[in-house]
Amino acid sequence: MKRSLKVLTVLSAGLFLAGSAAALQLALGPADLDREASLVVTGTVTALSSYWSDDGSTIYTDVTFAVNEQAKGQTEQSVVFRVPGGEVGDIGLAVEDYPRFAVGDRATLYLRPAENGAVYELVGAGQGVEIDAKPVAYYSYSGYH
Repeated sequence: MKRSLKVLTVLSAGLFLAGSAAALQLALGPADLDREASLVVTGTVTALSSYWSDDGSTIYTDVTFAVNEQAKGQTEQSVVFRVPGGEVGDIGLAVEDYPRFAVGDRATLYLRPAENGAVYELVGAGQGVEIDAKPVAYYSYSGYH
C-alpha cells in the first residue's frame, strides 16, 4: 500500500510540474503586443505551406496573409509568417500556444521579423493573433464535439 502511495505521489508531482511548465508563457497586454510588434495588420489567410525543419525534428507552417488594413509598419499587399506545427503527409503537429490557421481565416496579426529574417513570427506566440469568430460545428464525423 505504501509503495502505491509513493508512486501516486510521484505521478501527481510530475503532472503538477508539467502543468506549471506549460504556463510559463507570460501574458502580454495590448500595449505589450503593440510595443513588440514591428507590423500590425488585418486581413485574410490565403495559403499555407507546411514542411519539416532542416534537422527533421519539427514541422513548421508558413502562412501567407493578404493585408486589408495596416495599423503599424510597412508591408506589401501580403505578408508571410511562420508558426510551429502543421501537417506534412500523414504526420501532424499541433503546438499548444499557437493557433491552427486555415485558408480564409480573417485575423489581426502582431508580427516581428523572425530570427532568420526571411519571414515574420507572431509576437507572444498565440497572443499575437486575433482570429475573427467562425461558426462552430458541434458534431462531426471525426467523433470530436
